[in-house]
Amino acid sequence: MFQIQTFTAKADFPEDRIRLDAVDPAGNTQQIHVTRRLADRFVPLLLDRVMETAAPGKAREIDLAMQQERLRNERNENPVPDVEAKADAQRWLCLTMHLGGEGGNMTWTLTDEADNKAVMGLGGELPRTVLDILLLMYRQLEWDTAVFPEWLKEVGLNDDSQPRVLN
Repeated sequence: MFQIQTFTAKADFPEDRIRLDAVDPAGNTQQIHVTRRLADRFVPLLLDRVMETAAPGKAREIDLAMQQERLRNERNENPVPDVEAKADAQRWLCLTMHLGGEGGNMTWTLTDEADNKAVMGLGGELPRTVLDILLLMYRQLEWDTAVFPEWLKEVGLNDDSQPRVLN
């Protein structure tokens, strides 16, 4: 099992997929490809978990949007170096994603349902970060963003027009 420490998401235009260049604590790298179909199924699961932390009632969407904007500002102020997959990095297509755990102890599992399995802990703000990265990848790949709620799409819309590599 590959333990993801961090990853950089890249738009893989020829394959029409999101490519996660992932690194483990020992510095080993893998390239995990994610299809739109799988991402479309995963995003609502992750959204449900993020929305559990929001304020109840009418202020919910405002709270969610403000938290997302704060996260984006922190990421812009403290960028993480890109993961550069090694030439011999294992490449595989993710067929299944799972979210396990509760609250701040979530675990994201990606697998090809055969020999490859990667796991990443999603504590703190990481679920929001993953959502943000997926949204930006959807925009770069020109995929329909209907799976994302308005409070997530509206925040930082003008900043997302330039192609870039994401952590």
